[in-house]
Amino acid sequence: MDNMSGHGDFFDSPDDIKRWNWGAFGASWLWGLFNETFIALFGLIPGVNLIISIYLGAKGNELAWRNKRWAGKNEFWKAQKRWAKYGWILLVISNVFFVSIIYNQLALANEKEYILEESYTMIFENEEAMHFIGDDLNIIEYIRGSSFIWKDAPHSIIVKTERGRYWAAVRLDENNEIYEIVLSHYYILEGFHEVIITKNNH
Repeated sequence: MDNMSGHGDFFDSPDDIKRWNWGAFGASWLWGLFNETFIALFGLIPGVNLIISIYLGAKGNELAWRNKRWAGKNEFWKAQKRWAKYGWILLVISNVFFVSIIYNQLALANEKEYILEESYTMIFENEEAMHFIGDDLNIIEYIRGSSFIWKDAPHSIIVKTERGRYWAAVRLDENNEIYEIVLSHYYILEGFHEVIITKNNH
């Protein structure tokens, strides 16, 4: 009667397996598939996955023992030790991935802030540009990515003044610093006049 695995909730799990399971915590739903613990599939739902992972870490051994038939505790522990390795590997990979995403988002935010501030300064301090677009300059939109008009401009901004909207294509040098802004009408039907602003003429 020692091995009552696989009988669901009809029999309690042995006391000596009621411990933390790193495989269930780190591998979550994947661990659940191989251990016939399908509640782990809730780990695929964003916002719920962390709660499920913690729950599986605390209760994973008990759930796996009850839900799957094992030849004995030796087989059970061998399987869970393997999953503990997989769990740690997945934890490391996911953490590296998460940190890289955070780092990338911070870099993009800093880049955007630089583009907006420097573009505003370069346009505002250029007499030809301000004569073209008028006063009361505001940047109302930032677009990252090349437009179909300016293929070599990885950033664009839309500015608004008392006269309307204008498009500004922003070109960067090898140091990712602005070296040129091409300012033109936002709507082509208004005519297509350009003012080219460079670092040394703003």
